[in-house]
Parts: sequence; structure tokens; C-alpha cells
Amino acid sequence: MMQASVTDLLWLLVPVGAILGGYFVLRRRRLPATAGAERSPAPSAVAAATPVVAAADPEAAEPGLHEALAAASHQLWNRSFSASGTTRRFDAAHTRVLNDVEALIAGGTISPQHLPRRPALMPQLQAAVNDPDAGPRRLSDIIAQDPVLAVDVLRLANSALFRTSGTPVETIQRAIIVCGTDGLQSLLAAALMHPVFRLGQGATQFPVLLWERSTRAAMAAEMLALRAGGNERFTAQLLTLLSALGPLVVYRMVVERYQQARTLVPEPDLFVTLIEKHGAALSQQIARQWQSPPRLVAALGEDSGEPLSNLLQRAELLATISLLQRDDGVDIDTGPLAKEVAAPILERLRRSTATTGSAA
Repeated sequence: MMQASVTDLLWLLVPVGAILGGYFVLRRRRLPATAGAERSPAPSAVAAATPVVAAADPEAAEPGLHEALAAASHQLWNRSFSASGTTRRFDAAHTRVLNDVEALIAGGTISPQHLPRRPALMPQLQAAVNDPDAGPRRLSDIIAQDPVLAVDVLRLANSALFRTSGTPVETIQRAIIVCGTDGLQSLLAAALMHPVFRLGQGATQFPVLLWERSTRAAMAAEMLALRAGGNERFTAQLLTLLSALGPLVVYRMVVERYQQARTLVPEPDLFVTLIEKHGAALSQQIARQWQSPPRLVAALGEDSGEPLSNLLQRAELLATISLLQRDDGVDIDTGPLAKEVAAPILERLRRSTATTGSAA
């Protein structure tokens, strides 16, 4: 099985990793010591809190997994748009919106206006983060070039998962020391890309719930990968991030088309219809357009047979169930997932109160 290096994956998928990187503290390398520096942070919070549960075959696809994920996602998306949740025919005006969006999708190439731009500082940051001789001061000098980025880095460094003591993180240099270089990669990604989820939100909760599901899915993916031996942890997280981009792009296309229609009130069920119909395919198209590793592109296909695809669907199902449980306050059937697999992960997601800010 082809193995891509962490550096290669980060370089190819930097815009993706940003959607929720701030939730994860990956394996950390100790930064060069500075006067008064704090001790190196603990290993991944997810890894430390993940119960070791034996798995019969972590790569085997459960029958009905895709259908269970589709049903749970349908319920969550309907809630986010306050949609009826029923199949229906749209009138002529809304059908034109639907047809216009599908014509854009059928073009075969995602327009840059619908994709997040590659952060300008990322090449410098990537080089510095991967340089073992680069100290906190060099990284902080790069981050300080962008005041908005600097504010977001401090905000994320003070979030529950990154913050390791009761003392607030008040400087960029201290944030780097607290998080470590591997943790900083995730933190910077979130700070750079999180504004994408605030764009064009309007009255709908979809970007918020998509952000939350993505963060939870990435955490679940890491835990599932740990059960399988840990070799796919970072790859699995990146895959959940890629998977979220397609639905986000569909949403932005529909919002844009309704804005052009001016007097037409957006139809909630139309959003859900198009996201469910085209979201997954667009995620795969975006991954291909960014020249992502073929293995990740293949894993985004619903019937690819790629073991990572099974892990992705498991993670997204658990993340979706955890959100539905949070809002409904009742237990929800985990479908084809074995309880000994699902229960400890759902408990970890339930107990996790760490946030990197809403998409609002």
C-alpha cells in the first residue's frame, strides 16, 4: 500500500488541513529551549484518552455503513437548514437555481472563486515548521506578518485542547512553545482557513455544523486509526478534511446563486438535495484538482474499495451521531458499527469540550 509522507501530505493538502487542524495535537517534537520556556507538551490528547480496544479487522467494511451515514447526515443537514426532510418538486424559479448550480458542477473544474485561496504565508511557515533548527522566534516573526493570523493563533492556543496550564497564552512565541511544532502545524492550519466557514453563512447553521462535524470526524478518524496500529492517523485526519470541502463548495454555489436571484427566498430542501447529490463527488474532484495523492482521491469515492474510505465513513458516522446525541439528548443507534468500537469513541467525543471557535 502506498505510503505518503506527512510533509508531502501537508504540502499538497495545506488548504484542507486548515478546516480543523486546531483540534489535534499530533506527535510533537521538542522545540529548541528558550529562557523561561515551558516544558514540552504532552502527547496527543486524543491518543492519551483513547481506550485500547481490540478490533477484528479495522479495514473491513461493515454492510450498510454507507446507508447509515447517509441517513444520519440527512437528519443533520435537514436540521441545519430547517428543511422539511422530504423529497419534493421545486417550482420553476427554484428549479432554475438548481439547474444553474448543477451546470457549474458539471463543468468539471471548480472555479477558484468557490475554493479557499492558498494562504500566502504558508510556504514560509511550512519551511520553518519542518526546519529542526528553526526556533520559536523565527516562527513568531513569520506569523506576526499577518495581524489577523496572529490573533487567531493566540485564540486557538488558549483553547481547551492546546492550553496545558491555567496561565493564559499571551504571545505568539509562547503559543509555539506550548503547542510544539507538530501541534503548531494544526493550529496554524485552523487559523488560516477557519474564515472560509464564516463566509456567506446567512441565516443557516450549515457551515457551523459542517465545521463541527469535520472536527469531530477528524478526532474519530485518529482514534480509529490508533486502533488499527496508528500508522494512518494523520492521513485519516486529512481525509476527513478533504471530505468536508465538497459540501461546503456546493453550499457556497447555492448561496451565490440565490444572491443573484435577489428576490427569491432560499429553499432549504434545495440546499440539502444538492449537497447530498454532489457533495461527495465534489470533494473527490477538489482532491484531484489539487493533485492530491491518488490514494486519498480514491478513498473519497463511495465504492472505491480503498480501506481508508471505510475509515472515513466510520469517522463521519460517529461524528454525526455525536452531534445528534448532543442536540437531542438521547442515544442514537450506531447502525452497523460494533458497540465496542463506537462506544468509547462516542464517549470521547461527548466529553470533548475543546473548541476552536464557531464558524459564525
